[in-house]
Amino acid sequence: MKFGGNVYSNFSNAIESKDFDYKRDVLLDEIARLIETDKSAVILILKDAGYKVDTKTSKKEVIKKVSHALHNNKQFQLDVAKEIVKENSHTDFSNAEGKFKEWFSNLGNKNNDGGGSAGGAGGGASKVGGDPISAIAGAIGAIFQFGASSKNKKSEEEKTKQELYNKLLGDNEKTNWLPIIIIGGVLVIGAIVTVIVLRNKR
Repeated sequence: MKFGGNVYSNFSNAIESKDFDYKRDVLLDEIARLIETDKSAVILILKDAGYKVDTKTSKKEVIKKVSHALHNNKQFQLDVAKEIVKENSHTDFSNAEGKFKEWFSNLGNKNNDGGGSAGGAGGGASKVGGDPISAIAGAIGAIFQFGASSKNKKSEEEKTKQELYNKLLGDNEKTNWLPIIIIGGVLVIGAIVTVIVLRNKR
């Protein structure tokens, strides 16, 4: 997780940046923070949204299901927005309405690849509203479903999953290629030696 401060200041900075990918990263960071600090709440949200999870579900599996839900499940989008606002109850959202509406108007600057308006398996993206919960739910729906077609939805889910892995698990989910290279090299050398020995016996 790379963003400090409270959710409203992070969102405000993202709005001012006019950068779609930055806005996406800010949202992912907030969701990652929620998984890290209150995994049980995220598990409950996933259950309410129809996912098979329980208190024993690993963080890795939670990330996998959250990645799917962000792109496909409108109920999850709304409930996770409620939890974000609840977890940041100390944050002053009183002047958020205009900022959030500006955020969504800027989403239209991203090119649509023909997938149509934001939507997914769980229905269309959450509608944008002025209050923080509706606004955050709308941001999640718009950013993670924006222009998504069936042909690229899986790759986008995988991208989200890998980004959450990086934020929450770091190097633990990166393949360590050194042992594989060493073992492969030993096998190749062994094969060469075997061929040479066999040739000398002829």
